[in-house]
Amino acid sequence: MGKTTLCEFLVSALREESLATPDPAKQVIPVFVHGAAYKSSGEIIRAILLALEMPVDRDDASLFDVLRRWHQDHQERLVIIIDDIPESGANVLEIGEFLRVLSDIPNISILINGEKTQMQRFLDKVPSLRDRVQLHVELKPMGKETIKDLLKLRLKSAGCLNYDALITPDGFDAIYKLSNGNPRLALKVADNALHLAAALDVPINERVVKKANKVPFWKRLFGSRG
Repeated sequence: MGKTTLCEFLVSALREESLATPDPAKQVIPVFVHGAAYKSSGEIIRAILLALEMPVDRDDASLFDVLRRWHQDHQERLVIIIDDIPESGANVLEIGEFLRVLSDIPNISILINGEKTQMQRFLDKVPSLRDRVQLHVELKPMGKETIKDLLKLRLKSAGCLNYDALITPDGFDAIYKLSNGNPRLALKVADNALHLAAALDVPINERVVKKANKVPFWKRLFGSRG
């Protein structure tokens, strides 16, 4: 499970959990926003309010005031999950300060995610936001069997039921090695290899994986030795 998939799972789980209690004060309203798609805090505010099915035909200050007054107008806790925030096209200081102010609003919780190094750089540029982080969660690389199950599931959903005939053992090893256990990268590497294998009418073997993913010739030739 990658970080984006995990965030989507959290949204689903929080919604289901809230359905189990009739008390609004114990309910959680989760909102999932793709941070990389927006270039300003104003756009992110609009994305949040649209997810809440609220009108957005006002200026940025008025829209932010809707969030600022959340704890006064609503009993439910609002959980805002922002995916790939370091990849946003917004000014880092602007978006960082926006998140810092948002995190200070009662009854609002924020979860931001991103690639580890990018996230560290992002937070280092906004110390006031970094100091408000209460919990860090790091997703470790997936093991070989988990990545294999992921590929089988993706192929099955695409209508391919014969995994063993499509991906050779050395082909899978090459996919895993190039992806370093990163599920999103593993799927991308496998997809590249699938297109080339289809064009050549061959199984996905080590050479196909490396050629499809532009591994230099000498590394393809002497791959097992470096």
